[in-house]
Amino acid sequence: MVLPVMRKQKSGLIVNVTSIGAVRGALGARFLRIACLAVPLTSVNFLISYTLQAMGKGTQSAILTFSRQGLLNIPLLILMNITIGLYGMIWTQLVVEIIMLPVSFAMYLHTMKKLKSPE
Repeated sequence: MVLPVMRKQKSGLIVNVTSIGAVRGALGARFLRIACLAVPLTSVNFLISYTLQAMGKGTQSAILTFSRQGLLNIPLLILMNITIGLYGMIWTQLVVEIIMLPVSFAMYLHTMKKLKSPE
């Protein structure tokens, strides 16, 4: 049960501090749950990107990073904010990682195939 705690601000407004904190906590908990869904995919995508860098394939790694951030993440943030609102911005990370996972695997497999084949 949330008991209201009223606080008078300098502006003269009386604010229900406890309910604001509860709403903020509930939003934060939901955001964290959504963000945690993307963590396994994010870790695989970053692992592939770092592996490509370690193999001396900086161009491929840069392409993956640019695709994730520049081509997908920023436009999707704007689009999801307009269409869904605040929760859309949180879901963007999961959507981007789902899209980028097959792209990352394809880039990795293509690079590994090139390294194994004699030139």
